[in-house]
Amino acid sequence: MSSDSGVDWVRGVTYSVLASLIGAASKLSIRKSWLVYAELEQHTEHESRSADIDDHDRNRLHDAETSTKDDITVSPHGIISGNPFTDGNDRLLAPLEVATWPQHHSMQDSHLKNRDDGSCFFFDPIREPLSRRKSKQHNQKAISWILYASGMIGMTILNPLCCVLAMKYANPSILAPFSGLTLVWVVMLSGCYVGERPERIQKVACGLIILGQVIVAAFGDHTNRSDVTLQEVVESYKDPAFLAFIIFMATVLGFLVISIYTSSKTSLLRKLAWGSIGGTITGFQNFLKDALSLSSTKPLPSLFFLFAFLAMFTAFVGLLFLAACMKRFDATYSAAMFVASFVLSATFMSAVHYRTFQELDHVVDNIMYPIGLLILLFGAWMLVSDKKEENESDESHGSDSLLLS
Repeated sequence: MSSDSGVDWVRGVTYSVLASLIGAASKLSIRKSWLVYAELEQHTEHESRSADIDDHDRNRLHDAETSTKDDITVSPHGIISGNPFTDGNDRLLAPLEVATWPQHHSMQDSHLKNRDDGSCFFFDPIREPLSRRKSKQHNQKAISWILYASGMIGMTILNPLCCVLAMKYANPSILAPFSGLTLVWVVMLSGCYVGERPERIQKVACGLIILGQVIVAAFGDHTNRSDVTLQEVVESYKDPAFLAFIIFMATVLGFLVISIYTSSKTSLLRKLAWGSIGGTITGFQNFLKDALSLSSTKPLPSLFFLFAFLAMFTAFVGLLFLAACMKRFDATYSAAMFVASFVLSATFMSAVHYRTFQELDHVVDNIMYPIGLLILLFGAWMLVSDKKEENESDESHGSDSLLLS
């Protein structure tokens, strides 16, 4: 290896590692934005219930004052007359007693604060000044949107830019395994960044997914045909096998969407659909590859712009589904299932469209390539079947008024 090629290889790997860091940080930012938003919604709902109960208490106070005035009279000599007891022998509270009686919230809803003189008192956040509460809610909402926007920018601009720069300096077969680093960063950082520590079974499942991805990258097809003509690209899309693949994938995506809308929140099918739909859509990498193949054609054919649009469209829609999945499930599950479904979708597409299985020259390649896919599938299934009860409660926190609820 020459010194120049060695430097280029280091640059390519560096950009690939940077892309994985950006991808992990973006996914965690999107997940954090949903957690902040859910906390804000819960606080707003709690305040709304508190206001309703306060109105009820004020009505009771008004009734008590009216009843007290009707039943109790004071003589000129200051002697109280009248019956201060009801038929049920319950004492009718005086206005002062009603006003100071504990309301709907309990002491556990308050926070113990220290005064300057060393004494303590209970501070109820619901009793904060309205302007301060509104300011906090506004800040929380702004933080939620900033986190969401930064995650989307990282996934749509910064991460793809680093991937393109990495491919400029190194072979894709070398860079492919580094995409699995995204899962490593998510597992390592999700605990301190979003407060969701991965369980042991999740770590094992992520390890299997990364192992399967490395095996697929190592023993798969490493050819990179870029010298294709416009006519060859057009003919490849007329191939009956590819048309059958498109119909099959459209059926699969339709099934996943139906499962999301019709399955109960506790069903494994709904959990699987949310986790895999984003990566399945993004796996249509043929549009991007064919657009790059046609980019050297002069003048640029209209098919190039169609492929470029479809490449951006599938990537963006897949990202939206990933963001919606992170609203409902923890970052480890969402990121791992996205990577697993993406690799499977792209692998099957390449097998049909680019005949990758026919390019496997050695017997060991034909054995290890399917084994890598099976390991990846097993890791994905471990994630789907894990912690059914927790994911049911996790889903219930999200608002169903947003994306594809």
